[in-house]
Amino acid sequence: MAAGLQNRYSKITRRCLGGHPPSHRPSNPFPPALFTSMFRAIFKMLGGFTLRCPNCRGESMLRNYYVFKPNCSKCTFKYLVDEGDFWGGVVYSYTFAGVSGLFVAYLLDTFSPLGWRTILYASAGAAIASILLFFPFAKSLWVYTLFLTRGQYEEYRVKKPPGDPE
Repeated sequence: MAAGLQNRYSKITRRCLGGHPPSHRPSNPFPPALFTSMFRAIFKMLGGFTLRCPNCRGESMLRNYYVFKPNCSKCTFKYLVDEGDFWGGVVYSYTFAGVSGLFVAYLLDTFSPLGWRTILYASAGAAIASILLFFPFAKSLWVYTLFLTRGQYEEYRVKKPPGDPE
């Protein structure tokens, strides 16, 4: 009888402490590799704020504040393959503008005695200013999104002429 209690106790202990034999271990719905790859993707997306090439991170993507280069001169990575690829950056920029306009309206409504027209004009001005200031970063974030989702394909490489040395 004592052996039966000991066997039952060891089963309970193994279940509570996670000491299952490998064949009886419950499957983990969230494996650690999922979290590490998700965090790696998030950190790579935050690299979009550096305005550098997502492939080699060696060269700036900008010619000036609003004009992007067509490709990286070091690794020949095309930033935007299709003509309409920049619209994702517009979506990021308008989303940030809406959030910043609402944030300014909330702050002015909460902490100042201004009228609603003044708050409306101030929040619209903040939204327009954030579009102008944030658009290069939004476009860069969109290039990083495209790189993470489909950047390994050959269409993102600049084709070199057949006799051109590297």
